[in-house]
Order: sequence, then C-alpha cells, then structure tokens
Amino acid sequence: MNKELRELLDKINNKKAEAKKAYDAGNLELGNQLKDEALALKKEFDGRVALDSIDEPAGSPLPKPTANPKARSSAEIVRAFLKGDRTSDDIVNNLVIPSSEEDENGIALIIPQDIQNEIREMRRFYRSMRDLLNPYPTITLSGTYPIDDPDDPQDLIDFDDGAAISEMKDPKFKPVSYNIHMRGGLLPISRLLQQVAPASFIQYLGRWWNKKAIRTENKVIFKKLKDAKSGEVISISTLDSIKTVLNTKLDAALIDVRIVVNQDSYNYLDCLKDENGRPLINPDPMQPDRMLFKGSYPIEKFPNSQLKTETNKAPVLIGDFTEVGDFVELDGGLQIATSEHANFTKNQNLMRCVTGNDVTIKDKNAFVWCEVDVSTLSTLLATVAQKAVVAPEGEGAQDDENENADGKAKKSK
Repeated sequence: MNKELRELLDKINNKKAEAKKAYDAGNLELGNQLKDEALALKKEFDGRVALDSIDEPAGSPLPKPTANPKARSSAEIVRAFLKGDRTSDDIVNNLVIPSSEEDENGIALIIPQDIQNEIREMRRFYRSMRDLLNPYPTITLSGTYPIDDPDDPQDLIDFDDGAAISEMKDPKFKPVSYNIHMRGGLLPISRLLQQVAPASFIQYLGRWWNKKAIRTENKVIFKKLKDAKSGEVISISTLDSIKTVLNTKLDAALIDVRIVVNQDSYNYLDCLKDENGRPLINPDPMQPDRMLFKGSYPIEKFPNSQLKTETNKAPVLIGDFTEVGDFVELDGGLQIATSEHANFTKNQNLMRCVTGNDVTIKDKNAFVWCEVDVSTLSTLLATVAQKAVVAPEGEGAQDDENENADGKAKKSK
C-alpha cells in the first residue's frame, strides 16, 4: 500500500470517528454529513486500489521465482537500519508488523500491525483498590492526623427543662501516622524508534505507566489489609456462613459495605444458590455493569495475580473500606516526564514516572478477611444438586400426609 492510500485511509477513519462523535452528541445533521463524506472517500479508496491492480498489462510474463534469502535476525535488522538501510523488505516489515522471534524486551510488539500504524493496546481493565478507600492528599512526606476514636461510646445526656445541662467528657481522638513511600522508574526510549513510531506512542506509554502504578497500589493495599487481619481470618463455605459474617461480624452502622473478591472466590460465590435455586450474584438493575450479592452488596472483582489465592484458600473481603483506611497520596499524584538530554550520549530519551503514597488503617474492625476453600467447590455443588433432586420427593410425601390428615378430619366430622 502506497503513501497516498495510507493517507486516504487515515482520512476515512478520521471522518468515521468525527461522525460517531456527532451522533453521540445528538447532532444528526452533522453526523449524516460526515458519514456521506466518509463514504465518498471510501469510493475513492476502492477506485485507487482497483487502478493499482491493473497497472501491469495483461499477458505480462510472471517474474521468475527466486530463492528465499537467509532470514536476518532482529539484531542484524536493527544494525542494518542504524546504518541507513530503509528499503530492504525485512526492515520495512519489521517496522510495521511484529517480529515472529521471541523478543526479550517485547520491542517488536510496540510497532503496530494495522495499516493505520496506530498502537492498539491490550484493553484490559485495571480496577484500582484505592477507589474503595478514603482519599487523603498531602504535601508532606510524613505526618499524623487525628480521627474520631471508633471505641468512644459517649452519648448525649438527659436533662430536665430548666435544669443545668451536664458537661460531656472531652471527645476522644485517635492519631493516625503516615510515611510516604516514593516509587517510580525510568524507561529509555530510542530516538530512532520515536521517529518511526506514531504520535500516539508517547500517549500509550503514559497509559502503560498508569497501569503499572495501579498494580503496585493494589499490591500495597492488599498487603496492608492482610497484615491488619493477621490471625483473624474467617472461613466461609455456605450461604449461611456468609450471612453470619454480614449479620454479626460487622457494625450495622456501616453504610457502604462491599465484597472484594478475586477470580477464584468470585467463581465460588457465583456457583452458590439460595433455597430456591437462584444464583446469589446478579447484575444491578440500576447499573448493569455492576454485580450485586443478594441484591444488596456490590461485588468488586480483582484478578488472581493481584489478590492471590494461596493453597486453595481464596480471599473474600467484606466491609466498608472508606472506614477501614485512607489512601494517602503526595500532591501531584502520578507524575510522568520525558527528558531529551539525560541519555544524550546514547541517542535516547528518558521517560520518568514518580509517585508517592502510603496506606493507613483507621478501623480494622470495619471489615473482615474471609477465605473460601475452592478445592471443596465440586463437592459442594454435588451436594446442592442432590438436594435439588431429593427435595421434590420430600415435598410430595409431606403433601400426602397433609391430605391424609385433612381426610381423617373430614370423616371425624
């Protein structure tokens, strides 16, 4: 595909994107106009492709087959590219499609495969556990802030009209300390790579840093939560055991109780049924993309790689995590910067990512750390299936007994 066709294809895709935005904004007239322009460009594109296909006159002799040259390795291709070779087929192909070789650093995967030369990143949704905690921004690397003592049971005092009102005791506060941990990294980027890569390359790297930051934050948060409940893990296996935790192990005053699971524990809970054979996890009618447990408790699912299952024990965290802890973050959040001078002698740019944060535990009693033994799931499902088969017979026998009792009562009358 020549340069003109590539540019024409870019125009078509741009028109399509603009038309979609117009339709989404409710501007039907503009959307229809842009759609017609995109169709006109497509006709021109198809016509040019057809012209290219008839460049060779009919009856022209076919080129003689030639022996395939020895394929060059990625290292040899890079060396040839740096020496100025921009026309060899293997170099051109490696600039626009991934190499078939295993690349230790995955550099071949950075260069796009599609005609538009745009990066299509892996669209994996990274859920952040920090969103469930209470945010606490700061400008200092360490410090202490007070919170209400959850163990302060002080109530208002009764008094008679006209009588003196008794003084209350001083409110109790609990100090919470934080110590910001700085985290970050450097990524060298070849200036030659930036020249051949699209403009969206740097934007992609920014999203890549953001994903790494979320994974790191989740790892730190889950470790803090697990350490807070060391030696206090509750084993659950049935619907009744989960009900017991929800009804008795958490303060009834908590208003935003959520259930945090990984893939294994989610699957376990999703296989459980109530007494009528209905699943316990269902979509939220108001937010179809959110799942609810028993129609009341939002489910927050994380990958096993971040919230780990250990020796068949999958974690289930239940509580109001805004009351559990704070996510303390240094002002500015995730900071990404690029320098053109740091690696000047290597003809490279350096991209830097820096962030500073800490996780504090305010009230560890606002959540419980439970575990389910996923190795028992098959046995549990078999038991449930057996009950489902036996139940109708039992119900029928009970109905017969009731009918017999009713018949005897009528005869006695």
